[in-house]
Amino acid sequence: MKYQLKDLLDQTNILSHIFLNCVTTEALEKIAEEGVKLAEEGKTHKEIMERGVEIELTVNGKSINPKKFFDLFNDQHTDCVKRQATELVKEQLSEKFSEISDKLEEYKKVTEQWAEDINWNTENLLLKK
Repeated sequence: MKYQLKDLLDQTNILSHIFLNCVTTEALEKIAEEGVKLAEEGKTHKEIMERGVEIELTVNGKSINPKKFFDLFNDQHTDCVKRQATELVKEQLSEKFSEISDKLEEYKKVTEQWAEDINWNTENLLLKK
């Protein structure tokens, strides 16, 4: 199966990480040399990055589409990360809410104490004697 070079070198794509870690240095150098030749022939950077690179994955002699596997892996990984992140946010928000609730209760007690401490039996200094 052919993949565009730009997809194989994309840092956000899991397939590119596998590709770059599994391919030999010699194979990467050959791909780079082919890119240099294409540049010398007048091809643009975009054209070079869009050229196809053949990747084959075989299991017991049967060719398998690696893109399907990596797309599924990426989707499941993303879902897992989202679930974990949601749980962490819930925990942190719950803790923050408890802290805020405790502070509000403290403030309520303080203001209630202030109200009780007001001395309503004082002489009104604004009245003439």
